[in-house]
Amino acid sequence: MSSVYIPIRSLFKISSTLTSLAAALSLAGCGGASNNFPVPVSTTGGYSTCTSSNCVAFQFTADPAVNLNYRCGTVVNVTDNEGLGSCPNNSTVTFYLRPLNGSHEVVLGSALVQPVRDVVSQDNNVSPLLRFTPMDLADSNGALPSVQQATQVTRLLQSLRQRDASQGINGPVLEPYIANTPVNRIVISEDLKAGINSLSSDITPSQFNTDTIDTVLAAWLTPTDKTKPTINLISTPNAGARLLGALQTVKAGIYYGTPELNTFSSTTGSTSTSTNFNLGIEGTRVGAADQHASMAIYLLNDRTGNAMGQGLLWTGTATNQQDAFKLYLNTVAQTMQLKNTGPSFDPYTSRIQNVTWTTNAQDGTATNLINFNQGLLVRNLAVMGGQDIYRYYTNTPNTQTIPAADLGTWNLTPYTSGALGNGPAFTGTDTLSKTLLVNSFFDRSLWKTADTVSAGQRYIFPLHVTLGFNYGSSCDLITSNGCNQSLAPIGISILADGSIISDRNQNCGAVDANLKDTLDGSQEYRIGFVRTIYQSQNLADVFLAPTILIGNDQIYGAAYNGLQIATLAPAPRVKMSISSLEAGQATGSINITDSSTAATQDAGTTPAQWVNIYNYYLARRTSPALTTAEQAKAVQRQGILTAKLASCYSMPTK
Repeated sequence: MSSVYIPIRSLFKISSTLTSLAAALSLAGCGGASNNFPVPVSTTGGYSTCTSSNCVAFQFTADPAVNLNYRCGTVVNVTDNEGLGSCPNNSTVTFYLRPLNGSHEVVLGSALVQPVRDVVSQDNNVSPLLRFTPMDLADSNGALPSVQQATQVTRLLQSLRQRDASQGINGPVLEPYIANTPVNRIVISEDLKAGINSLSSDITPSQFNTDTIDTVLAAWLTPTDKTKPTINLISTPNAGARLLGALQTVKAGIYYGTPELNTFSSTTGSTSTSTNFNLGIEGTRVGAADQHASMAIYLLNDRTGNAMGQGLLWTGTATNQQDAFKLYLNTVAQTMQLKNTGPSFDPYTSRIQNVTWTTNAQDGTATNLINFNQGLLVRNLAVMGGQDIYRYYTNTPNTQTIPAADLGTWNLTPYTSGALGNGPAFTGTDTLSKTLLVNSFFDRSLWKTADTVSAGQRYIFPLHVTLGFNYGSSCDLITSNGCNQSLAPIGISILADGSIISDRNQNCGAVDANLKDTLDGSQEYRIGFVRTIYQSQNLADVFLAPTILIGNDQIYGAAYNGLQIATLAPAPRVKMSISSLEAGQATGSINITDSSTAATQDAGTTPAQWVNIYNYYLARRTSPALTTAEQAKAVQRQGILTAKLASCYSMPTK
């Protein structure tokens, strides 16, 4: 998938001061250089494309659906070989199935095309990628769109997979569905669409609100004309599971909120005033307006619905809002442990859930419980903490009321003698922004697992890698000069489903469903995911884009608690070359470089970086003065990342 840039400056372009801050923290979206898939269908004849300056790119995914019809205003087209399309901003897009020159169509539903920023603003490089799923098309049934309708739409789409025409009209599927591996897309051939003309009338979205959609579509699915293919629908439970997978994938990424975004100055005439747009995570003590709290959190949600997190909490006295926002500079931070590892957002309603943290004393006992208790994830990209930023972010007019439950809020309740208090001591608001999107699917010719290669061929994943961490008090992150100290190397495993887990004993052992090492019984942990795999523009290299976040000192030890790789906030993207593995040759070293500052993601050559977010904020503290031990930790705030194949790894053969 091509790069989709989502700069913070475009999300929050409210004042020049904030824009300057955001420019230093500009974020990028998903993927790498374009995958080189063949175009599976003809898109000639009767189609028109979006060519205006305010076009918004989107992807339809249940897995990504190829050759799915859509129309929006004057645009009539089909999705491309990655499920992508483009429509004018603020238009309504309708997704449907209709054969070329057909007399009938099957309408799946409609959705509003609205990005979360002004797409014609002068500082916008590329429109953000919107992801539509069957849930976005479903009729509202009270507060929740119809899950039944979305499931039946998924059931139909998942059954429309292009067949091998050389084997007859009912030949084998060219890209069969593979469970637990992100290589699935739905290629809808014109041969499969042709039978829609057998229907007696058009099909409307409301007709999918039944478990008997096979009866409704019987004339198409089971044609009396034996020259047309038969379409066998997958079961409703299977469709529900695949819909859930798609919903989890579009919510996957890194979400963050930091105190740096809490404040800026807005100038009116000659008067400069402090304005709070609820951009970060802030709060006050109940009954004590001069007691404030702020947080920095980094929340990773992977494509399988698992969460990992890091967080810091600052509390203290401040006489004004500006001073409250600067507590992180002059207050000792408390680290936060993510308590729940399930999905951070309800996959169907997109409301925040399971985002609960504890702060702990040195002996490990919990001292505070912090609960992010409400908020709506808007378009799978952000939760907003205040009405002003919600309106700006979504272009919502002032005349439209923002439901209070859609805004992000949190509360903190202390433990006393091991017992949770009766009520919150602090309450506040939170804005969480996604810094990285995750590709919905990988090219199965590149993502080589036991399920994607033929018998006798070698495959890559699970891939076992050893990471090294160099740093130094005068470490130059561009040249690597002065990076003369190092942490002990650690092992990671990149699984066939795109998850990254620990390999703490570096023995390349397989794991069971509970992540227990099957060789020695030790416990492994989820630490990240692969965002995408892609070829370079010249097709000479293949890159894997990993993201890692460690928020538990039980995984690799205290020195690694707070580690971030390729989160973008503030750890730059990295890319790992696996060309030798793609060629079937397992070499010892792996070239891993920065891809965040290059014009194209495959062109970067500067060293890859790692960041320890806890040490990063420690180094920024101005008071109280750092102790000798803290100074040593502050030196370990960031450095150069290296990678090599684990000594125990060899490419297996199917």
